[in-house]
Amino acid sequence: MPKKTARPSPKPKRQATFIRDWRKHRALKVWQLAERVGISESQLSRIETGKSPYIQDLLEAIAIELGCSASDLLIRRPTDPASIWDMLAPLQAEDRARVEGFIEALKKSA
Repeated sequence: MPKKTARPSPKPKRQATFIRDWRKHRALKVWQLAERVGISESQLSRIETGKSPYIQDLLEAIAIELGCSASDLLIRRPTDPASIWDMLAPLQAEDRARVEGFIEALKKSA
């Protein structure tokens, strides 16, 4: 019987985040952000480059320190022009759902 391994081989590549972009956008050094969220500089650097995993609580703490949402750290650079997410953010839940439904209908008809 083949020996079981804890990790797949080869190890899956982690997706890098936009944490570094947001940190630089806020003019913070690695050590400053790391200190604020209670981790080492090297750990933060590895998370920024996708070499180490992050946990949700840490991602949320980083987002608070950088003045953005946790999802921003995963999906967009702070210097990107206004996105659909920026336009939807101020809407009430009912209006946001209506717009999202409209977008889904457009995608299906394309």
